Amino acid sequence: MDLSTNSLDGEISESIVNLVELQSLNLSENHLTGKILTKIGNMKSMLSLDLSRNNLSELIPPSLSELNFLEDLNLSFNNLSGRISTGSQLQTFTNASYIGNYDLCGPPTSNKCSDNITPRSLATISQDNEEEDNGEWCFLNRNSSPAQLFPLSFGGVSEVENIVLCSLAIKPEVRAALFQMKALSLPRPDGFPKKFYQTFWELIKEDLLNAINQFFQKGKLLR
Repeated sequence: MDLSTNSLDGEISESIVNLVELQSLNLSENHLTGKILTKIGNMKSMLSLDLSRNNLSELIPPSLSELNFLEDLNLSFNNLSGRISTGSQLQTFTNASYIGNYDLCGPPTSNKCSDNITPRSLATISQDNEEEDNGEWCFLNRNSSPAQLFPLSFGGVSEVENIVLCSLAIKPEVRAALFQMKALSLPRPDGFPKKFYQTFWELIKEDLLNAINQFFQKGKLLR
């Protein structure tokens, strides 16, 4: 179910957890508020969940770790806070699944948890950037491995934009970009049209994602 980019607002309806056979849910890029449903763990068949780029807040519900078949998770760029459950499936995803939630802490994020976390909203951080920006920020050095950040005198990149530039690709992003392409447009240099990659997505998605991220990290495209 893809309801992304629809200007939806308000809280996520509790009744959606009754769709226990649903395998994919994309509510990204809306204006949803409130918390992630506490009973979201009831959706046992879920393979892909994308709630990114909303205004969701509070803790990640423990029941989310009960989605044992979940392959793709994107909670990035919300206002989620608190500690990510330790020893759970939630820690098997990369930092890209949680990036942009400045009050989340614990692995796989780089934020260490403390007993007195002071919430800061994305809007507050953006406002701080505007007031304190000294024109120096950082881009991802794509030619280094592992990826490193280096200062750059360029005042046009915000903290949020910098995080996006520095993050690796994730499967939902790659899939969305791939399936927006015309299937039979000019083939790639390897001779395969886009239709090949779309048709065999489930088979090649891991290899394709690895190839893309290898390029981002090392500046070399696998052949």
